[in-house]
Amino acid sequence: MTPVETAQLVALVASICTSMHLEETTTKTWHALLADLDVADANAAVIQLGWRQRHIAAADIRNEVGAIREQRLARNPLPLPDADPDNPHHYRAELLDIVTAITSGRVRRGAHRPGPAASRPYRPLEARPPQPFSPRGLPVAGLAEGRKEAGQ
Repeated sequence: MTPVETAQLVALVASICTSMHLEETTTKTWHALLADLDVADANAAVIQLGWRQRHIAAADIRNEVGAIREQRLARNPLPLPDADPDNPHHYRAELLDIVTAITSGRVRRGAHRPGPAASRPYRPLEARPPQPFSPRGLPVAGLAEGRKEAGQ
């Protein structure tokens, strides 16, 4: 969140909680406390908090944003990463990317599709049958007979 967005958030809080006395330093302080939050999530949190309470503190906004993100994660099934589970570094990194995309709202409900790892069991490379090489990625079996696609 930028300082301008923080100022707009403080103005929104001031308009919802008219009894709160917000000073010029409030924007700088709140920016220091809320700069890492997504502005859309922070605005949604303020609106939700405005329905429930008379005073809204920066800590309330941070807690509500956490709850919003947890709700997104609970609503969306977590797909398995496509990365090889035998490579924990890449697997964890891809899993973190998936969770971050879901919780931040970048992935709409049901918009993500489970990858190949979720649709079939993982088999290490050494357990897979060898595949003939084709420089253009075409099936080699059909090329010998002059066919464009294998199985014709």
